[in-house]
Amino acid sequence: MNTASSAAIVNVILEEIGHYVDAQINQVDSAGDEGEIFANLVSGKSLTPTELAQLKGENDHAVINLGGQAVEIEMAFSFGTTGYRQFGTSGGDSGSGVSSDSYGNIYVTGYTNGSLPGNTNFGNNDFFVAKYDVYGNRLWVKQFGSAYSDYATGISSESSGNTYVSGRTEGGEDAFVAKYNANGNQLWMAQFGTSGYDSATGVSSDGSGNVYVSGYTDGSFPSYTNLGSYDAFVAKYDTSGNPVWVKQFSTSSHDYAEGISSDSNGNVYVSGKTFGSFLGYTNLGLYDAFVAKYDGNGNQLWLRQFGTSGDDEITGISSDSSNNVYVTGSTKGGLPGYSNVGSYDAFVAKYDGNGNQLWLRQFGTSGNDEITGISRDIDNNVYVTGYTTGSLPGNINAGGSDAFVAKYNANGTLNWVRQFGTSAADSANGIRIDSSGNVYVTGDTSGGLPGNSNSGGSDAFVVGFDSDGNILNNIYSNNFETSAGSEWSKTNRSTTPIGGRKFLGEFSNDTVSLTLNNPLLNNNTVTVEFDLFIIGNWSGNGGEGTFTLATSNGQTLVNTTFANSNTYPPAFQSYPNSTGQGNYSPGTGAVENNTLGYINTFNNPIDSVYHLTYTFTNPSNALSLNFTTSNPGSYYGVGIWGIDNISVRVLDVPTITLAVSPASVTEDGTNNLIYTFTRTGSTTNPLTINYSIGGTATNGTDYASIPTSVIFVANSATATVTVDPTADTTVESDETVILTLASGTGYTVGTTTAVTGTITNVPATSITLAVSPSSVTEDGTQNLIYTFTRSGSTTNPLTVNYSVAGTATNGTDYASIPTSVIFVAGSATATVIVDPTPDTTAESNETVILTLASGTGYTIGTTTAVTGTITNVTLPTITLAVSPSSVTEDGTQNLIYTF
Repeated sequence: MNTASSAAIVNVILEEIGHYVDAQINQVDSAGDEGEIFANLVSGKSLTPTELAQLKGENDHAVINLGGQAVEIEMAFSFGTTGYRQFGTSGGDSGSGVSSDSYGNIYVTGYTNGSLPGNTNFGNNDFFVAKYDVYGNRLWVKQFGSAYSDYATGISSESSGNTYVSGRTEGGEDAFVAKYNANGNQLWMAQFGTSGYDSATGVSSDGSGNVYVSGYTDGSFPSYTNLGSYDAFVAKYDTSGNPVWVKQFSTSSHDYAEGISSDSNGNVYVSGKTFGSFLGYTNLGLYDAFVAKYDGNGNQLWLRQFGTSGDDEITGISSDSSNNVYVTGSTKGGLPGYSNVGSYDAFVAKYDGNGNQLWLRQFGTSGNDEITGISRDIDNNVYVTGYTTGSLPGNINAGGSDAFVAKYNANGTLNWVRQFGTSAADSANGIRIDSSGNVYVTGDTSGGLPGNSNSGGSDAFVVGFDSDGNILNNIYSNNFETSAGSEWSKTNRSTTPIGGRKFLGEFSNDTVSLTLNNPLLNNNTVTVEFDLFIIGNWSGNGGEGTFTLATSNGQTLVNTTFANSNTYPPAFQSYPNSTGQGNYSPGTGAVENNTLGYINTFNNPIDSVYHLTYTFTNPSNALSLNFTTSNPGSYYGVGIWGIDNISVRVLDVPTITLAVSPASVTEDGTNNLIYTFTRTGSTTNPLTINYSIGGTATNGTDYASIPTSVIFVANSATATVTVDPTADTTVESDETVILTLASGTGYTVGTTTAVTGTITNVPATSITLAVSPSSVTEDGTQNLIYTFTRSGSTTNPLTVNYSVAGTATNGTDYASIPTSVIFVAGSATATVIVDPTPDTTAESNETVILTLASGTGYTIGTTTAVTGTITNVTLPTITLAVSPSSVTEDGTQNLIYTF
């Protein structure tokens, strides 16, 4: 409080008054942050429809335990609908690992040097574990530690929700692994190590209760002797926390195990880096990467070492049921077939069960690109996460380092990459794919991610994506713990949950409806996800129970029949029959072996649960989901149905508009037609927009070739297409370039009309011709100069044709001239010089006649011939005389001939 402003304190008080007023009016807490809405109204702030919808959609309800009693509360924090969950203290906080259970719950671990809500710091850095439900609501956060610094480095969850955390403590410089149940209670903690420094770097559970831990030590575990500075190790513990075995392995140099994964066959895979050379290998330079395989008894089956002349390491590892193993890391060199793009590049590789490398992919920017984690889905698509200081393909760096997620298919083809962050430093440190194919990433940020503000220093975060890389946005979620809420209406049955939080009905013409109103729904992709459970269906003498889910706009999402059991009490159905529609997967909701009583009393366990997911496009802000059952049998249908754990998620599809500016450019000018595409809504991911090209101008001829799609890079709201006209000398009319938005994936068309730009052709150039002087002497110093003049644009060169005639012979009576002249770019005139050749032939004056001829890119202005004259010089008359006409032979005179 001593650091809070008075305005901040007033806002908190106003919000809490709002919560109090709501509690007096409403006996049941409905969805929405009523306190914040109240505070904004009182303070005079006008909320936008989007802001109001987000506040109405927030789930600020929670239950705390006081003195053994469950007490309902409204939480003082909320996450909105941005998909990012950022949390922390005024100090440094970071998420280091994330995992999930079969119910879709998400578990995050990391460290903090502050006190997270409801916790007290034990001393310096503590580690924490937090749990979120499938809708992004934080269920609890637990903080653990000692008087020293303690760090969590890895997390792994079982299907039941039991969770294992690995890390290190500076209290004794030991490694540790701990087990927690689904409520966050610590079941056991195993601290282990040597007399030296020990750290656990990763943890993996095998589904049979065994847990494996990787790490490194500069000491010696029992029966081992340290071979170098740091040795790698892998250890196995049973479900009760008892050590089963530990294996220490190394070279004579530094060796670190940094990742671990176990498969369903009991094999264990360990990855890391070494500064030395494992048996059979020679270090390629600095640190090399390695991956090793062990069986369930700790026997090393194989080890592979690889690298470049730079630093190389594997930081994450994942395995599949076919014994394939996927590794990811960073390199400062160029792996086989690749060249390093910048400082550190990222890579991902796949090996088969025998250690043969199947493929390898290296990628990066001119900056630093480092990978911190890897996970795969049931189709063996591989997802990697990390951070970059550059801009990955289709993305723009937000500032400093950004977090990123990339998806590769099983063959190593890149499907997509998503880069996100703030103007400060951001890093993704862990990744997990849940059973529904959703991608969860945790890390830390020194800024405020969308919809969040920084608590101080660095904050931890967790964010969810779907399998296509879209951020998960929940506008409604409910697990029916206390009530259905005011969004639900009933026809025949109660909307009050009974029997272990389930919302129940009968196979007897029941309809219940969920009605939502949110601007995000308008023309966007909506995903409905829920658990459907059945306790039998009995109609006496025939008929099948039908379950349908339809939207208010007439779309039928689910239409499934359940066979009549013809027994009383009715037996539950394990799966719907072949007429079922929709995406069915094994139930992950609250499957409880309890008994229920409703209308009739059945002692059947609720173990026939179906997890349904359906995606569709909603045409407006409003949406009603109608859940209906019917039974046509002659007797009263007594089967019981219900739904649980429902969420409505919106893919915020942007609307695309298109405009051109300037609307007109000249063919030979310096300006271009710029078509600007603008998207509204989320700009987080890259987006490809399609368009068609029309108009009288020809693509690739009248202007430089353009494609039929444009890409929005991540975090950008605009994209442009530039039409650069090609100047020519053809006399033609103005031409148009017409772009029209076309449909595609992930957007709606906002500008439905064609957008036209015009290329204005330069007016036709007219050529005139004159000669000056018009007459020169054959042996004079002057020449006949024929001047060609063009009107209009002088931007481009121009060739003009002419014919040569006259009594003078070209190349004989004057120096040879061509039959065309070239205007250089930027010049309005061009000249042809006729230089007469003197001779001694007595002849008349001679003419040189040039006549403009037709050509490309001009018209003839001077249509008559233009004549120049070469004047011949008059020949002198020569006379001859002799004087004297006679002389004596011996005289003094001579005969003198005078010319």
